[in-house]
Parts: sequence; C-alpha cells; structure tokens
Amino acid sequence: IISISISTISIFLIYKISKKFIKNKYALFVAALFAFDPSLIENSVLGIREPIFLLFGLIAVYYGIHKNEKFIFLAFAFAGLAFDTKIAGIAIPIFLCAFILLKFKSFNKKIKFVSIGIIIFLIVASPYIILTFEQGGIPFIWILTNSMNYLETNNISPSTYSEPNESLG
Repeated sequence: IISISISTISIFLIYKISKKFIKNKYALFVAALFAFDPSLIENSVLGIREPIFLLFGLIAVYYGIHKNEKFIFLAFAFAGLAFDTKIAGIAIPIFLCAFILLKFKSFNKKIKFVSIGIIIFLIVASPYIILTFEQGGIPFIWILTNSMNYLETNNISPSTYSEPNESLG
C-alpha cells in the first residue's frame, strides 16, 4: 500500500513538472502515460525500491527547475536521498549542476551554488558512501563490476536486471 501511495504521489509530481514546460492538457496526458506505464504499476505492486527512487528523483527535478533559486539546495538533498536508494541517482546531481550552469549568468553564483549543492548531496548520500568504505569497498566501483559480472554470466539484458535485496557487501 505504501509503494502504491508513493507511485500515486509521483504521478502528481510528473504533472507539476510537465506543466512547467507544456500546456495543461498535454501535461495531463504525460501524467496519464506515466500512471499507466506497466513497469510503474508492476514495481508498485511488488514493493521494490523503484517507486521511492522515482519520488525522490522527481522531487529533486521539481525543486531544481523551481523559480526560487534557494530551492536548488533542497533539490540536491533529494538527489542524495535518491542516490541512497539506487546508484542511478548519481545522474540527478549532474543534471542539477548542468541546470545551475545554464540558469545563472554570474560565475561566482554558479560556483557558489554548485559547491554548496555538491556538499549537501555528499552529506545526504554519506550513509551509502561510508557503509561501502566500512565494508572494504570503493563506492560505485563494486556495483559496476558486480553488475557487469552478473550480466555476463547470466546472459540477461540490463533492463531485466533485478537488484538483490542484500547488504552493500
């Protein structure tokens, strides 16, 4: 029930984000496409971590494109939470940094916002990074090598790869 509720909230966020770029009726269509996506429904019913990852990622994007520039810091915090959920969340702060570089004209403002944002991201994502070091690994590296070995030995496509519910070691 929690996973389905999280996915439902994500539908509204997709609508709010779409509304900033396209007309309302098209934004509603985009939200409907997202809502009736079979993989979203399946992931919500199975109770895996994909819905919470999508929610955190969408919140980060929503705050990243918000007009108030102070919300960018919240975007980096939610990007850190998304990264804690799935390693694919590393793409979100990259998007946010690119957005900052395009949004602001002043070089000093760009450096300030990117620096503070990355610090916030690292603080929020620190549990994942610290836990990996404590278990004798290097963040990001072990996931990439384990995933590639798994895909090579089991001969499956990356889109059907299911992450095990094991600890980070």
